[in-house]
Amino acid sequence: ISLAFSTTMLAHSKFNGTDSNGQVKFILSHPLSYAKIFIKSVLYKLPGIGGTCVGLRLGWLTIIISATVGIIFYIMLLAVTFLCSEHSFSLKNTDIVFFVLTFFAGTILIFTSEYVGWTALRAEIIEGVQGRYFIPILPCLMLPFAYKNHFVKIFLKNKNFGRIKLAYLIIIAFTLNFIALVRVYKFYPDISKTEKVTASLSSDKSSITLTFERMEKYDELKIAVWSEAYGKDDLHWFSITGQKTNKFEDFIPLEQYNTNGKYFVYTYEVKKRRQILLAQTELNIQFSERSDDIDSVFENDEDVE
Repeated sequence: ISLAFSTTMLAHSKFNGTDSNGQVKFILSHPLSYAKIFIKSVLYKLPGIGGTCVGLRLGWLTIIISATVGIIFYIMLLAVTFLCSEHSFSLKNTDIVFFVLTFFAGTILIFTSEYVGWTALRAEIIEGVQGRYFIPILPCLMLPFAYKNHFVKIFLKNKNFGRIKLAYLIIIAFTLNFIALVRVYKFYPDISKTEKVTASLSSDKSSITLTFERMEKYDELKIAVWSEAYGKDDLHWFSITGQKTNKFEDFIPLEQYNTNGKYFVYTYEVKKRRQILLAQTELNIQFSERSDDIDSVFENDEDVE
């Protein structure tokens, strides 16, 4: 039902070559082909899914957590499943079948939803699948193995073995999460100490007003400006030298630009003939009425060069 609704919402979406209606028709008309794509994608994505399921990549999947943390977390999950006898329970065979089918059905639906909404039409690999999507259904796979009176007796032949207190595992879990939080904290810079630039269009649309913050220590700044429409084909460089304060303004003339739309402004430090990116921003410019505005300025001021 959810897939039917999302298909309707995504019917006109063409993100990264997607075509939700065409993708659904392909799945229904070529089930065997899709089954091959599904199996191939599971095998290809399994290592990444296993890592992101326990948070080895956070944020925009750019914050990398140590693989050791992931290994310990999986060992802890196995310990919860097999070695914690404090919360034992009974399951019927039908319960076990229900949990297992729920996990595999959920897996199929997760991959299929990403194939429909996030993957190019008839692609050979399903894109967009992340491990965190499987967290809600992961207990369905673990619960049958926690059924002590069934699996543990079969695998361990009724031998008594050392049990792990649940409290110890909770302490380990808090420790692992603390390590992850420290990594996240180190990943993001202190915004109050970083360089910043903001851009706005002047009232007569003849220049960009740039406001720089925390760049007073740099002798020379290089500003690159280009439009989204032309890529970097209309890129031009501007220099800012002289004494600066903690927060100061400067202006970039726009007579070399005439394209409506988004513009990118990158600020670089010049150091030993190298350019190091300090900050970036963007703004939207509409030149449709700029010529008239500039003409009125020239009429009112004969000293304008």
